Amino acid sequence: MAMDFPASPTEGQTYQAPGGPLYTYRAPAWRSGVTQPQVAKSWRNRVVNSAMQWSQENAVNSAPVTAVGLWYAADQFYANWNFTGAAFSATRVTNATASPNGNTYAVYTACQTAKATPASGEYWMLGTRIEGYNVSDFKWGTAGARRAIIRFSFSAMLVGTYTLQVMNHDASRAYITPFTVATAGVWATYTVVVPGDTAGVWANETNTGISLRWVLSGQASFTAPTDVWGTNVGYATGQANLAVAAANSCMLTDVGLYLDVNGDGVPPPWETPDPAAELARCQRYWNSLMLYGSTTTPAAVVVFYAHAHFTVPFRVMPTFTGVNGVNSRFSATVGSLTGLAATNGLVNGVVEGRASTGTAGTAAVWSTHVFANARM
Repeated sequence: MAMDFPASPTEGQTYQAPGGPLYTYRAPAWRSGVTQPQVAKSWRNRVVNSAMQWSQENAVNSAPVTAVGLWYAADQFYANWNFTGAAFSATRVTNATASPNGNTYAVYTACQTAKATPASGEYWMLGTRIEGYNVSDFKWGTAGARRAIIRFSFSAMLVGTYTLQVMNHDASRAYITPFTVATAGVWATYTVVVPGDTAGVWANETNTGISLRWVLSGQASFTAPTDVWGTNVGYATGQANLAVAAANSCMLTDVGLYLDVNGDGVPPPWETPDPAAELARCQRYWNSLMLYGSTTTPAAVVVFYAHAHFTVPFRVMPTFTGVNGVNSRFSATVGSLTGLAATNGLVNGVVEGRASTGTAGTAAVWSTHVFANARM
């Protein structure tokens, strides 16, 4: 019996042969007995928290409405703005209209006070940074630089041209490319093929390997050549000004950065990350814990020490801050917080020294909510 395979199949499409096996389309042919493949290691997504599943620091809290701000709306994804006479906010939403991949988590940023024309040095953008270890096999900055693919889903309340900036750690190398919002308030998925950069210095260890920024507003004349590597970090010609009206907003999710393994400019099928595994990836850059200390009968003012360990080692030694919790017969002021490194150099612990009050009693306790920031 002849089989009538569907015309113009898409990757992963299935066809049940009458009285026969189930076929799956794996370009360039239909194949029987094929299961959904796992993404090859070299084709994995290099972006951390690509589906905006986690926001450890700020949860769904919105940034204060300010004219100048930097707010991590989701782990590894920030909103950044610098204006005079305008104000913005940002947050992570969990109930957005589903993206083309069915995702309802997104980074959201909105204009609260409008400005018709951005002045010199004014900007509003979203961004993320990818660690050098995660992209060292891109070989950028060498003669063997490999081509990459960037994919993302974006929605904005203003139609027009926006700018994606791809940069190295110090912005001395930049690839500027425009993308167009054709319908306001509707998700669209964009794919950008980026040639490997054979010039410049690209970090391949714990520093920023690749920086991605989505420009929402900026000075119209601050342009740079597009779709070519260079040294100018600017905007595409015709850059939209999302800040032109209060309540204008945008959302970003499902961000992917991949090697162009097949050399065809086509990204792999989207896979939503496993939440537990993605949380561990996030905690390399930001984490928190409760640290507890106690002793008995502290009859004198003495500094006591307590330590705790994080579940995931940090990228580098974090900056520690703390908020006092419950304390009895100990100072309410958070003591010195010092990172602990294992013999192999991995930073995964913290110790606090806290002074007792010298008040006699049967027991003394304190607790500190410790925040550790090892972001790039």
